[in-house]
Amino acid sequence: MRLDTDGFLYFVDRAKDMIKPGGENVYSIEVEAVLLRHPHVVDCAVVGVPDGRWGEAVKAIVVIAPGAPTTIAELDAHCLTHMAPYKRPRWYELADAIPRTHMNKIIKRDLRAAHDPARRDSSDREKLTSRRQRERNLASSQRSGHAIDANRHQPLRG
Repeated sequence: MRLDTDGFLYFVDRAKDMIKPGGENVYSIEVEAVLLRHPHVVDCAVVGVPDGRWGEAVKAIVVIAPGAPTTIAELDAHCLTHMAPYKRPRWYELADAIPRTHMNKIIKRDLRAAHDPARRDSSDREKLTSRRQRERNLASSQRSGHAIDANRHQPLRG
């Protein structure tokens, strides 16, 4: 967060975590902060997902406290009360846990892919293409007799 000279508070987030529904800028951290203020929300993550009308839409993955009688309608009303309507999530998903790395960072890539199978498939294709390209580069440099940089061309696993 940053505060400007006029006293306005700005939420700063990674550029790739900025969501653009209909050309507006929505920072996921801002929506997450509002959701976490709800008394029954234990954890949440907000990502941008493809939307036919707006290009991209806000999706919230929310972990509710066990036994809490919270509904998606209640979460939506909470968001509308505390933020501009264009920033509120269009999609809600209730989850048991949010996927995190060993450094406790949210794995938003997996959350986006779970919503959009095409994105998941393209991610798998990119990994496969990248692996094939590394294999070709390694084979080519071995055939040509050039020295192989051990740091750049490591054996592939799996």
